[in-house]
Parts: sequence; C-alpha cells; structure tokens
Amino acid sequence: MIRVIGDIDAANADQLVDQFHQAAWCEWLVLDLTTVEFMGTAGLAALRAINARCAEGNVQWALVAGRAVSQLLAVCGHDQTFPTSESLTAALASVHKLPK
Repeated sequence: MIRVIGDIDAANADQLVDQFHQAAWCEWLVLDLTTVEFMGTAGLAALRAINARCAEGNVQWALVAGRAVSQLLAVCGHDQTFPTSESLTAALASVHKLPK
C-alpha cells in the first residue's frame, strides 16, 4: 500500500511514480490518496502512468481517493478511468478479490 499525505503536483508527482516502481513487483497495490489536499494535472498524469503499468504487469490495484482527488478526477472526466474504492477495506477486498 502506498499512502500519500499533502499535495501532489509538478514538484513531486514523479516521486509518486518512483514509489510505485519500487512496489511494481507486487501482485496488488492500494493507493491511498484520502489525505491528499491538492492534486494537480501532474498527479493525474502519474495516476495514468500507474494505471498503464498495472495493466501491463497484471497488477491488481485500487485507488482510494479523498475529496480533492475525487473532484479533480470528476472535473477532468476521469472519475471512471481508475479502479476506485470507497474505503481502504473495500480497496483491499477488491485487490484480493474478496467480497466487499
């Protein structure tokens, strides 16, 4: 699981992708963005890169988005693009294919 606290913007979005690459050998990933207060378009690009890499590597993943991230995804038309979950519990269940 990768948890991000604070902001995701052009200054640090690459760090998110780097953290993901360190965990890319995993069978599953939960990306917890519930405490992100701001996410810019660089953060959205990072999510697209993570999504593509997970698809290529057959990695089950789930995104738990807080209010700021959910708003950006909706405004940019990406609210259905990523495998989102309502809670960490639901995200963990989805990546492990357990009943929610």
